[in-house]
Amino acid sequence: NLGAAFDLEDTVSLFSQVEGFLSSYAHEVMGRNEIMRFAQDRFSEKSVVSMLVGEVKELIH
Repeated sequence: NLGAAFDLEDTVSLFSQVEGFLSSYAHEVMGRNEIMRFAQDRFSEKSVVSMLVGEVKELIH
């Protein structure tokens, strides 16, 4: 629920896609601070190294 993607080439349905998103999912989308925390938790150097170390340990054992 980090956001939404729309087909910008399909201008005919773009309006209905945005309207549908706003009425159905907009309340579920994370705010900027939540997205930053999510990214930091999942993609920071510390998180990625920790995940890779865990994967290597599983391969060894």
